[in-house]
Amino acid sequence: MSNRLNRYRPFTGLGTAIFFALLTSNAWASVPNNQADMNQSGDDNVATIVQAPDPDGIRLQAYITQVGDQNAAEIIQENSSEENVARITQDGNGNFLASILQTNNSTQNEATVNQGGDGNFALIHQWFDSESNLATIEQGGDNNQAEVHQEDGSVQNEAWITQGGDGNYALVFQDDNSELNYAEVDQGGDGNTAEVYQGFNSELNQASINQAGDGNTAEIDQEASQENVADIDQSGNNNVQATILQIDGAEHNLASIHQSGNGNDAFIDQSQGMDNVANVDQSGDGNLAFVNMVGHEYDVVTVMQSGNGNVVQYNP
Repeated sequence: MSNRLNRYRPFTGLGTAIFFALLTSNAWASVPNNQADMNQSGDDNVATIVQAPDPDGIRLQAYITQVGDQNAAEIIQENSSEENVARITQDGNGNFLASILQTNNSTQNEATVNQGGDGNFALIHQWFDSESNLATIEQGGDNNQAEVHQEDGSVQNEAWITQGGDGNYALVFQDDNSELNYAEVDQGGDGNTAEVYQGFNSELNQASINQAGDGNTAEIDQEASQENVADIDQSGNNNVQATILQIDGAEHNLASIHQSGNGNDAFIDQSQGMDNVANVDQSGDGNLAFVNMVGHEYDVVTVMQSGNGNVVQYNP
């Protein structure tokens, strides 16, 4: 998988505005509702909000709104804070970063990035034993990139990525003993790529990818997991491949791929598991479906392809 570990990196730039709130237990009264708001108009601006309560903070809220091109925004909420809300809104083109970091035992986090325009990049990072996280990225336009990372013992995570336009890339990374994860990626347009990775002893995961258009690629990887559900739905022509992998001791898995159009390719591998169900439904010409249940027990495989030149390999 490409760009899997695109870790958080600090950034610098011209037109920088920084709101740093290192809040202590004696400082709550001086910061009503623990809320920070920042609005910027114009191009080439950088905005940063840091909220780090010590020892325990609740209901941290941070909002950044930028109108213009080539802007960057960053929100950091950390150190055992609870009920956090972070939202970044960018209206313009070529905004090179919208980053939200919620970490260090923070719970009940909500992170939202909304970008309107072309060529934007969004990143949400929720990790280090953070719980009950919700991450949402919405991008409208062409050539955008969105990534959500929920990992390192985080539980009850939800990740939603919606992209409208052409040439978009979306990645959801839920990893390292994370539990009760749900990931959904919805891309509309041409040339999109979507990746969902849930692995390394993560449990009770669900992943769904829905792409409409031409030349799309979708991949779901649930590794060393239990009771997983994976669903990929691609509609259009020349969707290069839809791949679902549930491997290394996976149990009670359900995988389903549905592609409509010409030149589609589907691959399902449920490894070292039992009670697995795999469904592949491709309609059109030149489709290929390859289903390999490694270490399979009680498997149910259904492949339906309509059209000419289709190839099916089950390889039991």
